[in-house]
Amino acid sequence: MRVIISAGKIDLKPFRILVFLLTGLVLICSCQSNQRFETGKWSKQENGSFPHREKMLEDLTTSQNLKGLPYTDLKNLLGVPDRIDTTAGTRLYYNITDGDKPERLMFSLDDSLRVQSFATTHDPR
Repeated sequence: MRVIISAGKIDLKPFRILVFLLTGLVLICSCQSNQRFETGKWSKQENGSFPHREKMLEDLTTSQNLKGLPYTDLKNLLGVPDRIDTTAGTRLYYNITDGDKPERLMFSLDDSLRVQSFATTHDPR
């Protein structure tokens, strides 16, 4: 960074730009902060929604060994699913966000009711 000094004055423009950029970076990072997964917070419902799930989703899907997990263990970890679909195999859905295109965490179970795969979905209402 180059500071310009002329006639006893310091040009503060480079410092102002740096402060502006750093403030923006801090705001962006703080808005996207993730939380560690906690069963109690995951299951906590407020005003019909689950305020902690979106922030815990990444930690849940990366730190927990979900594939191969029996249904009973999954239910103990995440609580009762918000929706169960058995039309083509068994799929369990946990609501993550609300709105026009709500995000859900979907688990596909195999014939022995173990987690075969999981993914997030965006379903139109």
